[in-house]
Amino acid sequence: MKRGTIEPRKLFQLYKGLYEQRASGWLHLSHKTGHRRIYIESGSPSFFMSTLTEERLLPRLIREGVCSTSEAAAIERSAIEQGESLERLFVKEYLVSETRLRQLLVDMTSEVVWRSLSWRDGEFGWEEDLERPQLSTPIEVITLLMMAGELLIKGQEQDQIWAQVSSQRAKAPRMAPDEVKALEDVLGVQITRELTQGVVLSELTFASADHSTIRSQLCGLILSGFFTLSKPPVTSGKVNDSRTDTEGAKPSTLPTPPPTPPSVVTSHVQPVSSTVKPVPNHRLEQSAIGRS
Repeated sequence: MKRGTIEPRKLFQLYKGLYEQRASGWLHLSHKTGHRRIYIESGSPSFFMSTLTEERLLPRLIREGVCSTSEAAAIERSAIEQGESLERLFVKEYLVSETRLRQLLVDMTSEVVWRSLSWRDGEFGWEEDLERPQLSTPIEVITLLMMAGELLIKGQEQDQIWAQVSSQRAKAPRMAPDEVKALEDVLGVQITRELTQGVVLSELTFASADHSTIRSQLCGLILSGFFTLSKPPVTSGKVNDSRTDTEGAKPSTLPTPPPTPPSVVTSHVQPVSSTVKPVPNHRLEQSAIGRS
């Protein structure tokens, strides 16, 4: 298992790195508050397991009115006795349809990914595994990263990030048609077109009503390393001509932009081989996280 430490904003880059590699396997996240395992399918989060009470399936199903407390307890006992997943047993016992359960798991997986991005310390591990869990459903990672920027980067921190990058030129990577559509659905067609061609961030065409929301979503993508940021080109006719003689003329100067946010983390997550033993156990093994 490849291991590393969680640092501020690193998980943005880690998720994006796995997406770019179209990796499949389990991302183990360990923190003083609990442990999470998120299954990544061809780069996109698709399933999770967690020891945090608010992220466990049974309490959520009870809150959603899918089952009673006694029914949940009975299903949990049966899952242990039969060695079968809770998800399958709920469908098998006709307590919930597979369609509804899949949608609920998509919502919960999205929430777990967002919450994981708020962890600023701890450890992570990557274990490649091509055998996808039952009922896993890939979630568009670009949308997740944008929403994470909106949900988790607030107030002053968002203002600081934008102040550092707004004078730089941002260019989106080459994207597949479905990725372009995902970007357009959230940012709008005009802004997506501008970012695809390359634009200075302060010159984006914001609709006044959407400015704050879109800016926060862009912060999530910027932190993930999604855009290529660069110094804007020098426009013609801007040369400082305070000296008239050619030899002694002062060169044109531009304020030095802040450092470009780091690109996708690859020091901890490298492309790996495709032959890995599956992890069939549906229960989270805490000992597998963050230990040699």
